[in-house]
Amino acid sequence: MNIRDGISKIHLLIFSVAIPLALPTATQGQILADASPFGSRATALGSTYVTLTDFWSSLNNPANIAYQANQYAAGVYYENSYLIKELNRSSIGFSYASKHLNAGIFLSRFGITSYNQGNAALIVGKNIWKNISVGGKVCYNYIQVADGYGSVAAFTGEFGVNAQLSKSVTVGIHIKNPTHERIGKEVKETLPSSLAFGVSYLSSWGFTVFSDINKPLEQKAAFHTGFEWSMYKGLCARVGFRSSPNMLSVGLGYTANILSFDIAISKHQTLGYSPQASTTIWFNKKSK
Repeated sequence: MNIRDGISKIHLLIFSVAIPLALPTATQGQILADASPFGSRATALGSTYVTLTDFWSSLNNPANIAYQANQYAAGVYYENSYLIKELNRSSIGFSYASKHLNAGIFLSRFGITSYNQGNAALIVGKNIWKNISVGGKVCYNYIQVADGYGSVAAFTGEFGVNAQLSKSVTVGIHIKNPTHERIGKEVKETLPSSLAFGVSYLSSWGFTVFSDINKPLEQKAAFHTGFEWSMYKGLCARVGFRSSPNMLSVGLGYTANILSFDIAISKHQTLGYSPQASTTIWFNKKSK
């Protein structure tokens, strides 16, 4: 895809240097979907997400929305990737919980006016037996280029399972784009497909260990792991690591009454730091 001379040098740098370095085996249509999972908690935990049950986890693994106990919730997420404003990523979401089915709507966007991409997601999930939940997600994905190049769009699907084997151990599976849907007009690119397996362990000393193995299509498997410590009355400290590419991350989270707030920063082995923050408002919150 050619870019007119009117696009600034910084834009050319992003497309020709930064993005290939960050995702060396991905095409332009895969940037957003292959990025770190949404929500600062997941990023701080080394991009683990399969077994997390916070608000943003349902955007990453649809089975987790079944654990939303509050009738209504809304959230906002923002990431400044590699401290470059042209690589900002943001998302907003809303979820609803009922006796029979939980559902959510999420909108996300990456990029700038001259080049941006994102998706709109509809998510549903349900506890089907004891501590086992399943969920599905339908995404409308788009890529838009200014200056007369137009836009392309495609639908993809996702499926997830979450099983709490005991009070301490949870396992989960997430399948992304199992039908290998493609996006484009004359030349079509396959949207990212992957299989992820996760496990978490909650100790009696107030810390939890999370680990995921993520296998994208036609790429080697990546290992993600994170450690979360509940320090004091809603305050949590987090640290994590992920491979392919190698990234370290740290973060903090705080929950008070109806508000949850999380911050995180990750460090790419080549491109540097990516700070981010996410917040969630719980309506009709139930006491534990």
